[in-house]
Amino acid sequence: MLWQNSPCVVVGRHQNPWVEANIPYLREKNINLARRNSGGGAVYHDLGNLNLTFITTKQKYNRRKNLEVICKALNSVGIDTEINDRDDILLQGRKISGTAAKLTRDKSYHHCTLLVNADRTNLSNALKNPHTEIIHTNATQSVRSPVDNLLSADSNITIDKVENALAQHYKSDTGDIEYFDKNTIDTKDNEFINWNWIFGKTPKFVVKENILIEDKSTVFVEITVVKGHISSISMNNESIDIEIRSDMKFESRTILDIAQRLRNTEKAVMLALLKRLNLFV
Repeated sequence: MLWQNSPCVVVGRHQNPWVEANIPYLREKNINLARRNSGGGAVYHDLGNLNLTFITTKQKYNRRKNLEVICKALNSVGIDTEINDRDDILLQGRKISGTAAKLTRDKSYHHCTLLVNADRTNLSNALKNPHTEIIHTNATQSVRSPVDNLLSADSNITIDKVENALAQHYKSDTGDIEYFDKNTIDTKDNEFINWNWIFGKTPKFVVKENILIEDKSTVFVEITVVKGHISSISMNNESIDIEIRSDMKFESRTILDIAQRLRNTEKAVMLALLKRLNLFV
């Protein structure tokens, strides 16, 4: 299956979106954020990127073979690529395709990206979070690699040309090519676009930071986040003196609300941390 998305960042099932994505930048540029059901690292999609999904039985799952199919199709339009030991497809040493998979008891799907003419500026900025050093997590973290577009190898390459090369490769084995639109796909939109899936599936993490206050002293603040919700806040290893409810999402408005209920130094610390995190525009 060949498909495309409007601009978005897609994180892996076991990742932390606050680490993997620059969420304020996404809001500013109207770039969506999504979490997929398979593992692996974060990727950027737009209409200059082609996505491929190989759906088979578990017994026929063969990631390497699928990637070789892509390389052969690209070779047929004059672009030479290679597969590295991480199952990335490289163009002159730079990554043009990342890959992930999901296997169940009897079924499997393997999907990957293919950068044809993606917006490199958005790609870089959307996946570059400036605050990762204060977020401590055991979530799967992306492996950063230099990337490139197929366009750099062939200024005349287009999404259509790549699609046709891939489709023609399969046509001899599978018969006619089927075209479809979103309305023909059995989707689980409501499940995959809600906050509880995108943010609430995040593994537990802790925000730790030293905040310098007006009298030049330093306050160590620590926020523990479980399933996307704040579970505790402490300053200098002592819990703050307000109730932390179970419905408190790790969001700017929540931290601002907490700050407004505090006084003096504690309030100043929370406001300074909020500015430091810059969670949302």
